[in-house]
Amino acid sequence: MCHRDREFASGFPVFIRMKQQHGQVSNQRSWKRAGGWLCGLTGLLLLFTGCNRVKAPDYDRLQYQLLRDYFAATNDPVQAEKLLDKLADLSPGQPLITLARKQEQFRQVMFTLNRLARERRLEEARNFITLMKAQHGPLPELLQAETIFNALAAVENYRKQQPYSRSADAVKALEPVLRQGSVLNPEPAFGIWLQAQDEDIRQLKARELIQEFNRKLLDLDRLLISGAPNAGTLLQEMKKMNVPTAEAGPALQGLTVPVPDFPASLEALTASPASPLRTVAEIRLCQAWPELTRAQQDAIASRFEKAEPVSRHGKLLQIRILARRGQMAEAIIRSQDLIRQTALSKELVSEGLTVFVLPKEQFLARNWLTPFPTFTDFLLRLEQLRNTP
Repeated sequence: MCHRDREFASGFPVFIRMKQQHGQVSNQRSWKRAGGWLCGLTGLLLLFTGCNRVKAPDYDRLQYQLLRDYFAATNDPVQAEKLLDKLADLSPGQPLITLARKQEQFRQVMFTLNRLARERRLEEARNFITLMKAQHGPLPELLQAETIFNALAAVENYRKQQPYSRSADAVKALEPVLRQGSVLNPEPAFGIWLQAQDEDIRQLKARELIQEFNRKLLDLDRLLISGAPNAGTLLQEMKKMNVPTAEAGPALQGLTVPVPDFPASLEALTASPASPLRTVAEIRLCQAWPELTRAQQDAIASRFEKAEPVSRHGKLLQIRILARRGQMAEAIIRSQDLIRQTALSKELVSEGLTVFVLPKEQFLARNWLTPFPTFTDFLLRLEQLRNTP
């Protein structure tokens, strides 16, 4: 074996053993021809294999650009619809395009509803939902949107009627909001707004309770000055009222104590006309007037003479101040105005006769003495009252 054969045999032992088995030993030229033939065969196999492969489609740059433009047109539903039409023309019958078109129609519905909500055109939005339900059926998204807009309409209707003058009206108007507003509960802004309405209603109820207390106080003023027997019953009702004001308690206490606190009552004469303490002060000082000292009466006159009374007792108190100063004509005029408004108790009528007709001191004289009133004195005084405008 030559040198070249030994080198080849060392590299390809399998082929060498095959040749030795058949008793054939090839020279270098024979192996070169065999190697060339193998290379050619391999080339032909690769050529035929390549011809059987499917050719890759050309890159569709237009379709890619249309898809990019469609996803970029999220805030322009009209442009998005046009781009979908172009994509549908490029790929007729493509299921994804059909699905995208339905999704785009739904997105446009939501886009329209959001716009109407921002513009507070809630009634138009509700009508639009009704139309979409007729076209597409009761889709869950449409039903949810309908629930939301019904709740928003209830809120808007409540706001349009504000401010409320009565708490009962506010509570009634808020009922549809509470009934339909559960869908808005996840929104923090709705919870804050609802708490504000509850606080407004609470304050409105408190104000109404104070007003009711003041009305009952004026009713008590009328009953007391007329001598009605049910004045005590009304006072007990007032004590049971839970009036949310710091003045209600002292006012009720001032009505029930046997003797009023003169300094406190005198100070309350200049309080606000809306304060119950002012009304109670007029009632109690008028009731206590006959037992007050001249100094106390003068103190009342200096504070209250030119004030505007808030109660019937306050008007009677000013009449007593005028009579005490001898201003009888003005006192009689105001007495007649008071009598037109309300009936007076028999004690007050008797006091009025004593002051304006005949002083009670005249009846202390003997009937044969000049100071004793005669029948003519009664007629003259009555004539004076009748002629007073």
